[in-house]
Amino acid sequence: MNIAVLLCSGRKKGNTYRVASLMADEMKALGEKDNFSVEFHYVQLFEYDIKPCRGCRTCLDINEALCPLGDDDFKKIRSLIAESDGIIVTSPVYVNDVAGVMKNLLDRMAYACYRSDLPDKCVYALATTGSASLGHTLKTIYGAFFAYGSYLSGKAGFITGAQMPHEEISRKYGKRIKKAAKSLYSDIYNKKYMKPSFISLMIYKIRKKIWMRDKEDSANKTFWKEKGWLNPKTSYYIPHQSSKLKVFFAEAFSGLMLLLLKKT
Repeated sequence: MNIAVLLCSGRKKGNTYRVASLMADEMKALGEKDNFSVEFHYVQLFEYDIKPCRGCRTCLDINEALCPLGDDDFKKIRSLIAESDGIIVTSPVYVNDVAGVMKNLLDRMAYACYRSDLPDKCVYALATTGSASLGHTLKTIYGAFFAYGSYLSGKAGFITGAQMPHEEISRKYGKRIKKAAKSLYSDIYNKKYMKPSFISLMIYKIRKKIWMRDKEDSANKTFWKEKGWLNPKTSYYIPHQSSKLKVFFAEAFSGLMLLLLKKT
């Protein structure tokens, strides 16, 4: 089990790192009980060059490989994410939201909203704050990875003040961190991503209908064709274990949603 831990604080061993490392320790302990290897790769985003998105739409309309910012470190980070089984996405609260370098990464991954390559990744969101705005920060992370098609294992926020010692975080939040670790570990171990939610199935169906109607040479239709996602018998990005009834209603509601969108 390989876990990528995305960190975006300029303080390498600050509050967010401490919470993430405690969660990692708990997951390793769970792995030892199951005789299952759990490895972590910490990615300090501040050490990478991630240029802000220009909004040129090249990645959305043509191909992400042609991004004019291709000479920075974005592709390295995407490779690390692609090689992982799970992702712990973290951020301290900076002016009521994620840190800027994290927002750069999320924006640069915008093409995954159309061409998801993360449906088999379990994601857990962590945030720390001195006093406020945990909910909004976690919503930013959660919303992005939901749009990318990932399986969302959970989210947790922690009020830590400016600096909270490792031992105090463990004492005060140990139970919550242990619960978070168990949630992500269990989801990866049991391949919960193979049981997508009704909303995830419906979003897939909506996108499928949209790209089927798109022009033949569009980047998105080409990608979906190559993946086999436009096949009438394909009901999700990956083989899954959702019930036929759930898939049926996802199909029905997706059609209704598109009809309502046409009228707005």
